[in-house]
Amino acid sequence: MPVVTLRIEPEFCGSMSMGTVRIIKLVAECFGLSIVAAERHVDRCVFDGETVEIVALSADAAARFVAAAATLPPVPRVRVGVRDA
Repeated sequence: MPVVTLRIEPEFCGSMSMGTVRIIKLVAECFGLSIVAAERHVDRCVFDGETVEIVALSADAAARFVAAAATLPPVPRVRVGVRDA
């Protein structure tokens, strides 16, 4: 199964990160996660500076996520990659 790597370079306004709602929704939709679970992944990237790995159900699902992530606005900067597990 493919593993998608997700890294986010956030832009903060005080203690809040700008523009993360779209990426949270995208993670939830593409990986079949709840909004809460998707938010945990994104928060680890944004607030902990981690690069998160998420197992995709198929290569097509991983490719859809990568393509959709490429269409997101430039803030925050989202970097994704795919590797085999």
